[in-house]
This record gives sequence, C-alpha cells and structure tokens, in this order.
Amino acid sequence: MLTTTLKNYTESTLPKKWIAEIFYRNWFKMFVPKELGGLEYTLTEGLQKLIYSATQNGSLGWIHNLGSGAGYFCGSFEHNIARELFSNATAVIAGSGQVGGNAFTKGDGYILEGKWDNCSGAAHASLFTVNALCEDSQVRTFTLYPKQVTLHNHWNSFGLKATSSYALEVNSCYVPKEMTFKIEEIKSFPDYPLYQIPFNIFARFCLVATLIGITDCFLNHLINTPTLKLERIKSQVIELKILREEHEKKVTKLAQECWDMVNTNCFSQEKFGQTLQDLVAQINQSCYKKTCDIYYHTGLQLSNEKELAHWAFRDVMTATHHFLLK
Repeated sequence: MLTTTLKNYTESTLPKKWIAEIFYRNWFKMFVPKELGGLEYTLTEGLQKLIYSATQNGSLGWIHNLGSGAGYFCGSFEHNIARELFSNATAVIAGSGQVGGNAFTKGDGYILEGKWDNCSGAAHASLFTVNALCEDSQVRTFTLYPKQVTLHNHWNSFGLKATSSYALEVNSCYVPKEMTFKIEEIKSFPDYPLYQIPFNIFARFCLVATLIGITDCFLNHLINTPTLKLERIKSQVIELKILREEHEKKVTKLAQECWDMVNTNCFSQEKFGQTLQDLVAQINQSCYKKTCDIYYHTGLQLSNEKELAHWAFRDVMTATHHFLLK
C-alpha cells in the first residue's frame, strides 16, 4: 500500500517513485505482447491490476488505466514499427480521444496541426497519440514523439489533479504514414485475443475497473479519517462497500464472457456492447449517488480540504463524468 499525502492529490504530477514502480512492475505494458517485453495479460487479469492501482490513489489508477490501455494500439502498427515503439521498458502512450486537429497529405506522410486537451499521463509519456481529420474526411490517429509536441498545463478539474492531464499542441509537424493508423485495424499480433475486442468495449472495461478502484480509495480514506463520526454514516458506508464488491464481480464475470466469446469467434459487438454499456452506466450512477450520499451525511467534515477523503471524493466525482462511463 502507498503512503499518500495531501501533496499527492493537489499537485499536477505524482511522485516519480510511484511512476517508477508502475514501470518496474511492467504495468504500463499489461496489454502489450510478450514478444515486445509486455505482459500480454488477459482482460480480467488487467482489470484486477487497474482496480488495485486506483485503490491506492485515484490519479495513479487513472494514468495507469490510460497508459496501459493505449497498449491496445500496438496491434495497429506494422510489426517492425510496433517493435520500435513498444520494446523499450519505459514505453507508454498518453493521448486524447477527441478529434482536435487536421492533417494534410505530404509525400508519404502528413502535415499535422491542432490542439488536444486532457492528455493524461503526459508528464511521463514516451509517445503521444492524437486524432485528426484528413483531407478525405476520414479520422486517423497520429503517433508523435515528445519532441514534436508542446505541452500546456491547463488541467483545472475538480479532481484527479495529479494525472498530468496536459493539453497538447502541434504546429505543422510532419508525420510519416507508418506512424498513423485507424483504431481497430489490426496489422500485427492477431493471435493476441485482446486486439480482437472492439476498442470502445475494451476502453469501457478499463474505465469502469478504475472507477471501482477510485471508489474503494475513497472508502479507505473515509474509514481512516479520525475526525469523522463514522457512526452517523455507518449504514451508507456498508451499503457502498457491498455495492462495490458486487460491481467488481459483475464486471469480472462480463469480462470473462467477452474473452471467451472472442476466443471462440462468437463475439457479437452489437449485443455485447449494449450489455456492457448498460452495466457501466449503472455502476457509474451507483458510485456517484452513493458517494454523494455519504458526503451529504458527513456534514462539514468531509468538505475540509485537509482531509484525504475530501480529495478522494473529488476523484470519484471527476471520474464519473467520463463520457464512456455514462
């Protein structure tokens, strides 16, 4: 378990030793093939690790989620490019899902320009991915090195403050075609079942696992806040604990079903996607409402910015607003 201080919640980056620990455990490469030095986890194995890291600290869980989740893109590159980008022990991607730029064809590549907000994990990224609209009205994803981008610390959110979710700006940058891709067009490592799961579904699983962990982090801080009179919120705490355990069981069960269906070539994106979306929305709403209920019943105590539980509450509130969780 990590020793967390107020500083870990209020600064824009996490301690370097925390990030070093994720690298040491190779958790940013959970979803990268073993051939490239990754762990090549199953979906359920990865989700358990995401829950664990988010239980330690919301911002840590968030950047672990987004950094490791971007390992999915490894399969989107030709084999030689994937090896070049992902073999390094400190390979990790930060990026944005928004279409925030434009790309114009030039020779065997593109000229890229634009600005993208909220690239979580920017402070320690070895690569960045962004989406841009091309001249053919198609959206492509562009892969950039740190030297090609300018970062701006514009993250002024209510919570998850230490995620280094910086804005990223690119001005007339040349990007070779082999450093671009379309999400879900798998070009390498087709035998790794994870890359056969639609990206939206994979991302939802990762986000809801992180939310479960962030909610757990809030509960842990709450219980260990000596100034709080827990008796007045005992029933609400027990209810959220029970719900949190049920949430994890349901997500794990559905993730295993997804993995089994992909492995047996009987996966239906339309049917399964809706089932997952409904479950995720239910969990998201439940975590939000039950956490707010606890906050309400603690009176002014939990509004104290010197309490770790106060900042963990902010993390839950911020996480629940991600569009893939609604």
